[in-house]
Amino acid sequence: MTNNSNRPEVILIHHTVSSRDRTSFSQVNEWHKTRWPNFISQLGWHIGYQYVIKGDGEVLQARKEDEEGAHTLGGWNRKSVGICLMGSFDHENPSTAQIEALERLLGGIRQRWGIERHQVFGHQEKWATKCPGKNMMTWVRGYRLNEKSEVVEKPGTIELSPAKVGMLKQLKKLNLQVIILGLMLQLQKLRNSLHKKK
Repeated sequence: MTNNSNRPEVILIHHTVSSRDRTSFSQVNEWHKTRWPNFISQLGWHIGYQYVIKGDGEVLQARKEDEEGAHTLGGWNRKSVGICLMGSFDHENPSTAQIEALERLLGGIRQRWGIERHQVFGHQEKWATKCPGKNMMTWVRGYRLNEKSEVVEKPGTIELSPAKVGMLKQLKKLNLQVIILGLMLQLQKLRNSLHKKK
């Protein structure tokens, strides 16, 4: 089931309530799959947020911005963009990389949809929940009050399909093999050099 009935008026910030640095995109997808097995995005994911920001600041897109989300209640899934940061922000803080990525992403989304700075909320401000945690809410409130120049999203947000994830894993494996091969060649050159000196 896909749905293009989202017309964003606000942006809602969430957290995963899991480890900031040890939670994977695929784990979040599995959690959401158990809750909404038939609510698959046009990008092929079950994740209800439009975007997820990993602990290292990598931004991954799970839904198109004009697709109905599955990240809150009260009718807001059809009039918001949901951004989730990996972490449990009642107990830890978002990383600097996450905040920098979030600021760029917010700038781009707000520009595309004409959303004002004061229309960026923590999930708890639109529904009865503690999300996105007290430490993230401090930042959200500060963001709304801060009138500094905008940081606009740079190209590089990654739209990932399940097939692309498999390809990225293969590339990482290949890169590691290339690095190991390079180190082995350097070691061999060093051995040859020492052998000649004898």
